Amino acid sequence: KALKVTLGIVIVGVVGHVLIQRLAERPAYLWNSVASLVFFGAVLVFLVWALLKAKRVDADTVFAASAVFLLLGIVCAYAFMLVYAADPGAFSLTEADMADPAPALLHYSFTTLTTVGYGSISPMSNMARMISDLEAIIAQLYLAVILARLVSLEIEHSRRAGGGEC
Repeated sequence: KALKVTLGIVIVGVVGHVLIQRLAERPAYLWNSVASLVFFGAVLVFLVWALLKAKRVDADTVFAASAVFLLLGIVCAYAFMLVYAADPGAFSLTEADMADPAPALLHYSFTTLTTVGYGSISPMSNMARMISDLEAIIAQLYLAVILARLVSLEIEHSRRAGGGEC
């Protein structure tokens, strides 16, 4: 149930963001980025808390774990947008990307999150580098920890259900 509510909130938030981005001027867009960062950050924390409380692995748990990973990319993208708003030279963007940096920074966030790093966009400021490094480190730690947690929960559930070895 929590996953369905969270996904509904995320969909409303994304649609709201797209509408405000297309209709608002730059100051409103900046406040939208702050509000979106707080909103998605809160959803991210809620899902991590729910994952840590999970007693067994089911479809909701797997979807929540996947949603956390994707939300981390979205939260970092909004952080990059705020860094860009404060310092337009914080990233090596093309002229076309500078007109609307949000899609490029979202792309950059997900290439950093997955450690693909195409190199088409680079962090140029210390703040942009710091957030990029944190995103990559947190993503790798998250994958290692959550995978270990889900596997151990499934092993424990199998032992209890089968009365012995897996």
